[in-house]
Amino acid sequence: MELLLVTVKAFGAMMGIALAMSLIFTGLSVVWIRRKITGRIYCVFYDENKSISSEFIKLTAEGEDSPTGLLRSEDGGQYLIDATRMYWYMWPPGLPQVLREPVPALTFSRGNPSPWDPSKTRTQVTSKSLRYMMDEGMLRQTWKEAQESIGDKTVAGLNMGVWIGAGTALGVGVVGYLIWTTMATVNDIAAALGVG
Repeated sequence: MELLLVTVKAFGAMMGIALAMSLIFTGLSVVWIRRKITGRIYCVFYDENKSISSEFIKLTAEGEDSPTGLLRSEDGGQYLIDATRMYWYMWPPGLPQVLREPVPALTFSRGNPSPWDPSKTRTQVTSKSLRYMMDEGMLRQTWKEAQESIGDKTVAGLNMGVWIGAGTALGVGVVGYLIWTTMATVNDIAAALGVG
């Protein structure tokens, strides 16, 4: 009985120490994180060598060597602050959600002073629709169901299958053209930003 009591006391002491250390770590983490993010913007840079780097850049105050509204990065370049292109980032990554703090963030191409707009990423072809377009089994099943539903019906002297085939070819051509023009636009934007 005495051994059980000593074991329970030791276990309780270990749990108390672990709880105290957890609370101390949490408190110090919150203080460190808030001091680190105060007056700073988290900036993500896409470099020309296809790598990504990030920095916390301090906002400049009136009268300092850099005018207000500009950020000065570690490479010495100045970048514009645009509130319409800003988003929130939970920092630091890797910690539990309760310890992370939202910080304002901007995304830049290294050397381009204007930030990217994260809300302008809409495309005409979504990843889900592309998956459906490329799924051969689904296309075969759709074709088979269309052939079964048509049977021997004719329109203007041609089998309905010919009309559906021509319509499908036309639809694929239109979708291909839309993808081609979208990719050309994306490539032009990427070239203008100096990304690719």
